[in-house]
Amino acid sequence: MTKEGRLKESNEFIAVIAGCGRKFFQHKGFVSTLELSITGRVFFIDYYTKKRI
Repeated sequence: MTKEGRLKESNEFIAVIAGCGRKFFQHKGFVSTLELSITGRVFFIDYYTKKRI
């Protein structure tokens, strides 16, 4: 599986977690995601602070 494929599955998993219970990874309807940079590094995009971590 490629890095992009794993990233896609991870984002789907985060969306499932955000839709349940205490709504972890969600803020005002926006769900945090993982993003692949140009250099191939993976960053977490926090929608509460709108920053790449």
